[in-house]
Amino acid sequence: MIDQLFIKPFAIVAHRGGIERYPENTIEAIRYALRIKCDVIEVDVRRTKDGELVLLHDRDFGRVAGVDMEVSQLESSYIFEHILIEGRYRVATLKEALETVKGRCALFLEIKDPQATVDVLQLIEEYEAHDWVAVISFWDEVIKKTKEVMPTLTCGLVYDRPPGRIKDAKELGAEFVLPYYRLATQRANRFAHDLGLKVVAWTVNDEDLALQLYERGVDAIATDYPKQMLRLRKKLQEGGVIERKKITFELFETKDGVLLRKIIIDENHFFLEQNPHKESKYGVAYRQLKEKYPSFYMFWEIRDGEYTGELLMANFARKNQIDPFIDKILENEEYKRFEDKRDELGGD
Repeated sequence: MIDQLFIKPFAIVAHRGGIERYPENTIEAIRYALRIKCDVIEVDVRRTKDGELVLLHDRDFGRVAGVDMEVSQLESSYIFEHILIEGRYRVATLKEALETVKGRCALFLEIKDPQATVDVLQLIEEYEAHDWVAVISFWDEVIKKTKEVMPTLTCGLVYDRPPGRIKDAKELGAEFVLPYYRLATQRANRFAHDLGLKVVAWTVNDEDLALQLYERGVDAIATDYPKQMLRLRKKLQEGGVIERKKITFELFETKDGVLLRKIIIDENHFFLEQNPHKESKYGVAYRQLKEKYPSFYMFWEIRDGEYTGELLMANFARKNQIDPFIDKILENEEYKRFEDKRDELGGD
């Protein structure tokens, strides 16, 4: 087991290296995460057409470099010569990441392509990184292959849909689970711990959410803003006063074990987040929006025990980016008042 997962009150994972100063999955982001002393750095690994292992979350470079070409269809020489992340930063390789970290913190390697698993394991062996590297993935076959080739290497199963995959992780031989934060309920965390598994919740980018997940028993949080979370943890360790936001924010657990954000204005007035896991028009639209804009939130208003039908949208993306995306998802469909859609909310 990676030692960093035992840090109290919770370990901090720099998600994709963090984005506070530098773009995700770049060597610059990794160096910054090392400089501020993150416990763990997480990066995404994909394979090029000629077999080079590079750091990239998406299948293509569209979002990070404006190049809508899949990494699996490109030679590494073309990538290094023609593609820059955000027009400035070189595409990083897994070799460079291993050489940069060198055991100064733990490194989570999320394998996006199961076919690349053996190549990744060979590099871990080459760099003698067994004690400070863990393999994580959404793919069962990645965990199976890793345990077959390197039985003692720490592994984590990632998932983002209810009811979760804690039992599956145990059966696969994983040492920890990485649920999307909505699935890191107190009951789920307790179940994971009963099976001897650690829990790493993702992606946690605000302090109130981090505190509530800590209270629910997670062992680590993966965040885009590790420096902010390091400050929060230091306050907890020193017994300092943690100031909550003026508007009360809570997590609300649905019947199917999904955590939704709840903003309380007063005793009889609150906003409840749309459930992105509902297979409905609103749920699908919200889920797709969250995939593209993680900081976008959709809430329904409840006043005096009744749904008002009003929809609140809060986001850190530009409105002119969000609106066309919604129009595309809901093309040729009209929104109906929420009174006709109460069951889609997913709450009690």
